[in-house]
Amino acid sequence: MPQALALSDEEMDVLYRLAQPIPPRDRGAFLQAVAERLRDVSVLGPGVVARVAREAQRQFRDVPDLGRGGHSVSKYA
Repeated sequence: MPQALALSDEEMDVLYRLAQPIPPRDRGAFLQAVAERLRDVSVLGPGVVARVAREAQRQFRDVPDLGRGGHSVSKYA
């Protein structure tokens, strides 16, 4: 079993704030992905945690695809 990461309260606050847009069903996997990426970082800090978490968000956020499907999002089109 991999060793747990030791994050400061500030780093944990950043991580949990960035986990909020992730659907609840995917948050565990998101946090695991962030932890795996942070294990390769030699110096941690709130900025590093935020950057890594934002990169991981791209995998897990449910962003609607508004540019496809033949439906216009403009009331004038």
